[in-house]
Amino acid sequence: MNNTQYSENERFEKLILQLQEKIKKNPKAYQLKVFMLAILGNLYIGIMILFLLALIPLLLMSILFLKAFAIKLILIVGFFIWVILRSLWVKQMPPQGYAINATDAPELFEIIHKLQQQLNAPDFHKVLIVEDLNAGVVQIPRFLGLGSSQNYLLLGLPLLKSLTVAQFTAVLAHEFGHLAKNHAQFSNWIYRQRIRWTQLVEVLEQNQSRGDFLFRPFLNRFVPYFTAYSFPLAQANEYEADAIAVQLTSSQSTAEALTTVSIISQYLDEKYWTEIYKHADDMPQPVMTPFFNLTHALTHELDKENTTAWLSVSMQQMTTHLDTHPSLQDRLKAIGVVPEFKYPSAEQRADRLLGKQLEKVTATFDQMWQNNISSSWQERYQFIQGGKQRLIELDQKQQTDDLNIDEAFERAQLTLFIAKQTEQACQQLAALHEKAPEHAEICLEYGRALLEKNDDQGCVYMIRATELNEFMMTTCYERLRDFYWQQGQPDQAQHYHHLLVERLELESFAQHERNQLHLNNKFTPHDLSSIELQQLTDALSKIKDLKKAYFVKKKVDYLTYLPCYVLAFSTTRWYQFTNKKRIEDVLQQIQNNMPLNQAVLILSIEGDNYKFGRKMRWIKGSRIL
Repeated sequence: MNNTQYSENERFEKLILQLQEKIKKNPKAYQLKVFMLAILGNLYIGIMILFLLALIPLLLMSILFLKAFAIKLILIVGFFIWVILRSLWVKQMPPQGYAINATDAPELFEIIHKLQQQLNAPDFHKVLIVEDLNAGVVQIPRFLGLGSSQNYLLLGLPLLKSLTVAQFTAVLAHEFGHLAKNHAQFSNWIYRQRIRWTQLVEVLEQNQSRGDFLFRPFLNRFVPYFTAYSFPLAQANEYEADAIAVQLTSSQSTAEALTTVSIISQYLDEKYWTEIYKHADDMPQPVMTPFFNLTHALTHELDKENTTAWLSVSMQQMTTHLDTHPSLQDRLKAIGVVPEFKYPSAEQRADRLLGKQLEKVTATFDQMWQNNISSSWQERYQFIQGGKQRLIELDQKQQTDDLNIDEAFERAQLTLFIAKQTEQACQQLAALHEKAPEHAEICLEYGRALLEKNDDQGCVYMIRATELNEFMMTTCYERLRDFYWQQGQPDQAQHYHHLLVERLELESFAQHERNQLHLNNKFTPHDLSSIELQQLTDALSKIKDLKKAYFVKKKVDYLTYLPCYVLAFSTTRWYQFTNKKRIEDVLQQIQNNMPLNQAVLILSIEGDNYKFGRKMRWIKGSRIL
């Protein structure tokens, strides 16, 4: 990882640890400081906007002296102000779900009303049933945030099917705790501030205005600092809401709810939905009813062995700065209880609180799921059928002729992922590894196949794959982390989780800078070989309406040994007008005929991008057409 970025991550984690100690000493003072920081950020932006607005009357008066130049300055300043104000507008869309009322579900609303009275919490304008294993409170500000908020209570149907009424009430008490303590409104407001400032930074980067010096230095320092400062507050709010749940229900119900949700979340991700999607291998259309069948599955498939393993994984996970929700073990420790899994009987399940609406909600969600998944389901079915046919062809060829390395590797992959024959695939991959020990993809698949059999020898091959190809790191680190968690080795799991996070961040930064072009970027002559350059110029010369082309190398800060090239082009002669349709057509042809395998950013240097053309003309050897 880039050393600068690594040190930034370390500083961020260290700062959060320090701030967590501060919030423990004086929570109210800490919340006030977060609020004041948010005000400071808005105040700075407001002052800068007022400064820009104050320039307009001065520029208007200067028209008598500066003439057309003053008018141009007014337009530039006015456009810059409009860009800033537009970036600060954060529109929060209301959540979607199946709306129910007290007439539909009187028992549910009786519980809701009782909790509201106990906590003196505001009323909900809408109660929505949603598809997630979750519950939450969403507040949508009205009248530009100057008036009251519209409150939504979101209740997940899978959650209702997974908990007893007592456990579900504890979950509700947790969410109401956020609302009564004003966590939700304050947290939503803080979240909107971060979004506004992040949008402003992005817009300033995209527009490359000379006026961004008024905002960029401040925001580049302030936004990361504010994010770190607000993070411990969000985690502290979760602990406080848990304490409220214990107070209004019981520590046992809260512990059962936290434990059960954690276990069932893993069951749904690793088993239930996985098994459903496997049907796409043999069924051309999704005809299952997963929400209707969920109750039966939960009742019969949550065996003790699996639930114990999933609970062990959850209890080994640590609270990190990547999630505002503390880990399960820390939440249970805070309320002084041990994990306790208890799945409800038919009479205890909280979904009965929906009354006569239960059947309608379930049928609606099943129909929505079938409609939404239909396209990707058919693609999966066609892909699997094609894979089966290809495997038959390779098996037949293997009987009469030796397969080359690529064909043999493809056969092993199809045997593993299409035929689901892990043992045979391992034998094929072992033989392939002997022939090609430096083949990174073979190491990866062989290691993954061994780990599926709980053979820790697979770790050796996964690690070797990362040494041979660094772009396999994220896949390998994630699989190694999950394997060690399942094996009850939390230290090793945390080690690979840390490596995974570092690599993901590095690749994210590298991808981001390779997707952006700014006038302040530095460009150098390209380093293509004569053969590569000839291939490129041959391909470009065949494109109609392409008049000029410049090819340079962009200087990057992340993964610097991987080149990032820029191809700038023009379609307009000096006597022609710029034609947007012609530019788009040429751009499409360049993309379709690009002979290089490296990353290449392509842009037109006509219209607003003309300054890029001026910059690239001065680079030696940049003009290739």
